[in-house]
Amino acid sequence: MTLKNWISQFSSFFPSADDKRLRKALKKILGFRPKTIHLYRKALRHRSFTQPGNYQEDYERLEFLGDAVLGAVVAGYLFEKFPHQKEGFLSEVRSKIVNRNNLHFISRKIDIPKLISEKKDNASLPKSFYGDVLEALIGAVYLDRGYNRARSFILKKIIRPNVQLDEIVHRINSHKAYLHEWAQKNRKNLQFKIIDSWGSRHNLTFEMGCYIDGQLISSGTGYTKKSAEEEASKLAIEILKLA
Repeated sequence: MTLKNWISQFSSFFPSADDKRLRKALKKILGFRPKTIHLYRKALRHRSFTQPGNYQEDYERLEFLGDAVLGAVVAGYLFEKFPHQKEGFLSEVRSKIVNRNNLHFISRKIDIPKLISEKKDNASLPKSFYGDVLEALIGAVYLDRGYNRARSFILKKIIRPNVQLDEIVHRINSHKAYLHEWAQKNRKNLQFKIIDSWGSRHNLTFEMGCYIDGQLISSGTGYTKKSAEEEASKLAIEILKLA
């Protein structure tokens, strides 16, 4: 046993006031009292919080582990929930559940930001930070209490209370991709063309037309061609009543 590990284990017998507060706060979120508190401190630490010259491991390695555990648990959950669906459907629904925006929303909803005591101004943090920390927390639970406890935490505290499967299944991540898939299946020729653009050189707005078999179905505007195509695709799906 290394000196660092020995000190960590020895200090766990004499928890500080900060450790006691963190354990209490974690219990409310996790549903159980954590054992190895330093794992959770790492999960809640962004690299920008560390002092120069004083290396402290941050959340990123635990995020990598938690991402894998979360993916496995969600895959098993969907496999049981949809016994007759094929791999493509299961993969698409899983990606919607574990995408960065969704995890960020869930993390805030279950009050994970309150655990991060050494927080800089939000503008200095990556947009995905709270979702990343949620995955790191899952990694900490896995190392601290094992797979079954991590699975229980994911299902009881993350998935079942915060994921509406019916809404997730019918949500379209990319309207343009959805429209392309429909066009291919139905042997339709789908094209997007610029109808107009205006504004200064560095602040252009584009209007893109969505054409199916040469017929203009809809148009959309945006500050990029991609965003204008996405808006046109969304409108075309509504007009054609495809979803």
